[in-house]
Amino acid sequence: MQLSYWGMSESPFRAQDRIRFFFASPTHDEALARLGFLVESGHSLGILSGHDGVGRSTVLEVFALGSRQQGHVVCQMNLLGVDERSFLWTLAAGLGCNPRAAEEPFTLGRRVSDRLRELALTGRTAVLLLDDADQAAHEVLTQILRLLKTHTHGLTTILAIESSRMARLGGDLLQLSQLRIRLESWSPDDIRTYLETSLARVGCDRPVFEDSASFRLHELTDGTPRWVGQLAELALLAAAAQQRDTVDGLMIEAVYQELSATFADDPLDCTY
Repeated sequence: MQLSYWGMSESPFRAQDRIRFFFASPTHDEALARLGFLVESGHSLGILSGHDGVGRSTVLEVFALGSRQQGHVVCQMNLLGVDERSFLWTLAAGLGCNPRAAEEPFTLGRRVSDRLRELALTGRTAVLLLDDADQAAHEVLTQILRLLKTHTHGLTTILAIESSRMARLGGDLLQLSQLRIRLESWSPDDIRTYLETSLARVGCDRPVFEDSASFRLHELTDGTPRWVGQLAELALLAAAAQQRDTVDGLMIEAVYQELSATFADDPLDCTY
């Protein structure tokens, strides 16, 4: 009902398809440019930070795609709940080492080091993108530190973390970081452009969200991209059910209050 009512080919706020539906807001565009500078300048370590929901994982995915297109060898992984052996095995596989299933950490570490030296000798760059690095086990952070100190050329590592948990990386890693990039929340103008761009992408060529909706979305979500998309999606459903022509700030408020009645705490925090 929602798609046909608004004249859309598909949902405009698909969090599951982050690359195809990526919105290059100023803060995300700047982050991608600075990550690119980090790699092209041959720096070894950068830190991408921002609060939950601001788009750290999405930026890493978009950057990984671009880096592969430029010919870099890219290994991307999430470190939440990963132990030392799993980290080394995934890294070895991502670098093209073809590790055996039962190999131990020492052998895996040697494979990784040999591969990194091979890439450096041939002038290729390995890009290691590690999400939720602030949640990594101590032994995994130790392995990352060892890699950075052993392979000072041809390897760029980017750690994505929640801003408030920066200290969990430890002093040694923080001292080695050569560039720190912080993703900021969206402004009302960013939200307005995001809504217009998302709707146009799926074939809706008329104004749907009023300015008051953009401002109320900003107030209720603090400009957090993930929450903006989720609340806008629910508002579209509610407006279609009521056969409205547009979504205004009152509709955004009504949807938020309905979520508040369902969840005892912040409805957006509970949803995600």
